Amino acid sequence: MNTKNTILLFVCGMSSFFVSCSESMPFSEEEYQKSYIRVNPSSLTLDEDDTQESFTVYCSGNWRISSSPYWVNLSQSYGYGYGYVSFTVDENTGNSDRSGYIRLETDDGFSKTESIKITQPPTKKFEVSMSHTNYIAAGDWWYLEVKAPSSKSWRISKSASWVHLSYSGNTSSTYYGNGDESVKIYVDRNSGGQRSTTLTVTCGSDSKYITISQDSGSSDEYLSPSYWTSTNKANSTTDYKEWSFYAYYGDVLSFYYSVSSEAGYDVFNAKLSGALSYTLVDKASGTETNKYVSYRFTKSGSYTLRMEYVKDSTRSDGSDQVSVSSLKITRN
Repeated sequence: MNTKNTILLFVCGMSSFFVSCSESMPFSEEEYQKSYIRVNPSSLTLDEDDTQESFTVYCSGNWRISSSPYWVNLSQSYGYGYGYVSFTVDENTGNSDRSGYIRLETDDGFSKTESIKITQPPTKKFEVSMSHTNYIAAGDWWYLEVKAPSSKSWRISKSASWVHLSYSGNTSSTYYGNGDESVKIYVDRNSGGQRSTTLTVTCGSDSKYITISQDSGSSDEYLSPSYWTSTNKANSTTDYKEWSFYAYYGDVLSFYYSVSSEAGYDVFNAKLSGALSYTLVDKASGTETNKYVSYRFTKSGSYTLRMEYVKDSTRSDGSDQVSVSSLKITRN
């Protein structure tokens, strides 16, 4: 066989091979280089109460999501070009973080791939607590602390008429909220026996219970001591006694006093200061026996009661003293 002819046949055969290969390829090298897919961000770490997030896809053409964690719920599984993909996550009821990948690829025959890592901490748990659950007879308020994911709504329910949710005097039996919140729980003054009731806090299908109680009431609350007698006999001297206490709107302060002194000169005074100021007795002198004094508080708050016997610089008359008895607050 002629060598020249052999070489010619070989070259022609190779040319036929490249032509046939080129005709069978569905894309060119240039097309392959132009194909791309990107995501932003490349990872997401959720907060403990996050339930929804999103990421951005940048792609040269069609794309699709090939796989994702079972606890991730995607708004879409395919798209074209640029776009947002939002997703929700199921509650993580475990005690530690969990992670997984959302994997994407171009849907153009090139199968370019990209992924985004999702990390989810344990979902914030629904919790209810109160630092104090026992109330004094006079009435008071304490905070009920509710902790829940921000996306979760909840309600507090009560049945006792002497309990008020959020503010004093609120007659509603239900209070609604969501996420974390501190709710004031008020109770009325108790003039009867010890009492208790249960508050129900419900979030979704989960209910928690807080039992509160209140001490038995006493209509009369004597201050300590409930009596006082002045002891100063010398001229130009003052003897006094002070009591500090908390009074509520409607409470009544009362006492009896007797004075025997130089009329107009050696005097007995009794004054209130604090949330409000008021003169109960002003310069009582001479002879007064078992005089009754009472005062109804028109404002709740802390008070100081001061009683004093003031002597002038000269003579003395009578027993030269003042006596106070049955000093008490009537809680109404």
